[in-house]
Amino acid sequence: MYLIFIVFLIIGISFVTATSDVDAAKIKKPTIKMKAKPSCRTCYINKVKYKWFNVKFYDYCPHCKKYNTLRENPKGVPEKEFTCRKCGADYCAVCGHDKHGSYKTHKKYKLIRV
Repeated sequence: MYLIFIVFLIIGISFVTATSDVDAAKIKKPTIKMKAKPSCRTCYINKVKYKWFNVKFYDYCPHCKKYNTLRENPKGVPEKEFTCRKCGADYCAVCGHDKHGSYKTHKKYKLIRV
């Protein structure tokens, strides 16, 4: 009797785990891509070449913690940048670092590359 219960319990747990993994894989996070040149001090310090890069990040602002808020270069910066339409934060389009504020906030708020 206990053996049958344990077998059903194991089958049930493996089915729930497999279903959860499939559901998690179906969830797609929005992305944003652009062709840009380096435009922040992190790129300058790391000696990133001043050339065009094709970049792709998740469309998520770490400052206000919202999805679908990034805009592609609304201010017309020659190197291009991402700007959050909710909080106004600017991010380097090559490395994803915050372009303003202190060194701590510059390192703390960074876009996530796909």
